[in-house]
Amino acid sequence: MATIDVTIPEEKLGGLVCLKYWTRGSLVAEYLLSTVIYEPHSDAQVSSLAFRPGHNMAVTSSYGGDFKVWVHGSHADRNNESIQRTGWRCQSVGSYKY
Repeated sequence: MATIDVTIPEEKLGGLVCLKYWTRGSLVAEYLLSTVIYEPHSDAQVSSLAFRPGHNMAVTSSYGGDFKVWVHGSHADRNNESIQRTGWRCQSVGSYKY
C-alpha cells in the first residue's frame, strides 16, 4: 500500500510532499511503514499513483509532466555488505506532454 502525504505551507514556508510505502503486518488491519520518499517529484505534486498487480512495481506521475517507476527490492549496504536493506527506489524517470 502507498500513501501521499501533503503538508500545506503556512505563509509560503514548510510545504512538503512524502510518498510512503507500507507493508502488511501480522495483525488484522496492521500496516508498517516500509519506505518514505521526500519530494518524489521535485517539480510538482503527485497527480496519480498506480501499482502493477502481482509485482513489486508502482508508477507515479506529477502535475509537472513527468512519471517515475518505483520498484521494491533489496540490496547490500555499501559500508557493510553483510547488511541487506529493503525498500522502494526509483528505477526510471520519463516525461509526457498533455
